[in-house]
Amino acid sequence: MRGESMILIASMITAITVIITATIKVCKAIKMIAIKLHDFQQSMEENTMYTLKLVVLNNELDRQERIDAGKRYLELNGNGFVHAVYDNLVKEEAEENVERANKPNLQ
Repeated sequence: MRGESMILIASMITAITVIITATIKVCKAIKMIAIKLHDFQQSMEENTMYTLKLVVLNNELDRQERIDAGKRYLELNGNGFVHAVYDNLVKEEAEENVERANKPNLQ
């Protein structure tokens, strides 16, 4: 009986060791995936900001498209020169709307 008990205890210790080792490996893999996901998300945010910046600064695009891109840029905490350009675009759009509203309707 003593030999069987030792075999049982050794088997249990081996099983626990395998479970702990597998758990540690899974945790490391999850941590690695989380880090890579975070890096990817950060890269996507940087690319989004850069793309929005290019749209706002591109004079060849429609003003409303540039305003929409500027609004999204500011929502993502962008500022600086692009913010100033956005403010000018909004001001120009408002002035143009006032001119259109004050223009007599010729029918």
